[in-house]
Amino acid sequence: MGRRRFSFERCWSTATLVAALTLAGCTATASPIPSVVPSPTSTPTAPSGERGILIAAGDVASCSTSADEETGVLVGQLRDAAVSDHLEVAVALLGDGAYPNGAATSWANCYDPAWGAFKEITHPAVGNHEYLTDNAAPYFSYFGSAAGSPEKSWYSYTIGTWRIIVLNSECAVVGCGTNSAQYRWLTASLASARAAGEPIAAMWHRPRFSTGEHGDASEMQAIWSALATAGVAIVLNGHEHNYERWEPLNAAGSPASTGITEFIVGTGGADLRAQRRSDARSAVYRMVHGVIRLKLARDSYSWEMIAVDGSVVDHGSVAITP
Repeated sequence: MGRRRFSFERCWSTATLVAALTLAGCTATASPIPSVVPSPTSTPTAPSGERGILIAAGDVASCSTSADEETGVLVGQLRDAAVSDHLEVAVALLGDGAYPNGAATSWANCYDPAWGAFKEITHPAVGNHEYLTDNAAPYFSYFGSAAGSPEKSWYSYTIGTWRIIVLNSECAVVGCGTNSAQYRWLTASLASARAAGEPIAAMWHRPRFSTGEHGDASEMQAIWSALATAGVAIVLNGHEHNYERWEPLNAAGSPASTGITEFIVGTGGADLRAQRRSDARSAVYRMVHGVIRLKLARDSYSWEMIAVDGSVVDHGSVAITP
């Protein structure tokens, strides 16, 4: 990819958050979001085209908290706004969808009431908590073919002009090294996307770089290096129960204007956790429940990290050359 131009601010908030989600300048307090509950019976769709909206978060549902229901309301509002604007829209689940252990009852009784309304447009990545029950069998049963398969839990999809690559970061289960089936599939998928001139994003659960409780997932280095070499623009992760955006990083993890921007969005409803260390490459760290909205165009993308209270805690835009 060619040189990217960045433009961002770290904090501003909404005057109101309605179906169109009109955004305004900084205020001392955020306006509450309206009590608009998404329909449990239907998920509207919008035509695909040059632009698309991707709404993402991980670490979502537990029957012992209401934060997952609050993020579900927010996802519904953002989805409806995209449909109203005739934009293609998808939801990315960044792993650990149903606490505590990914059991079938947790998917049915905890996740489904909160985020199940978006199941038809959800693209999931498997997390570590999913594997705590029957080798993630309830996860694969709940999402069906949308999650790939237990034997091949990596896949890709398109939104707008973008190729989104979904990977499995449970390396002890599936392998993440250069000799693994997942890595071989990844390199072929990257080559295909590059040949088609598609901008590329990737998503999985455990972040390669993190200043949160779990720290860096060094086992993802081979995959990170392959993505950076291919010019991937965005990586989305969960696992850490916080929001963190990293400066663009190259294959070696060094700052680079044409590197990957990593967004950790483990803010879907699980209990939040404090930052554990400092790192100059980490641009923003916030303890909020909410979701990230990515606006994907052929030659650019923008992001807004939106908290459940309606405040936008991080946003920016990047010009890219596919």
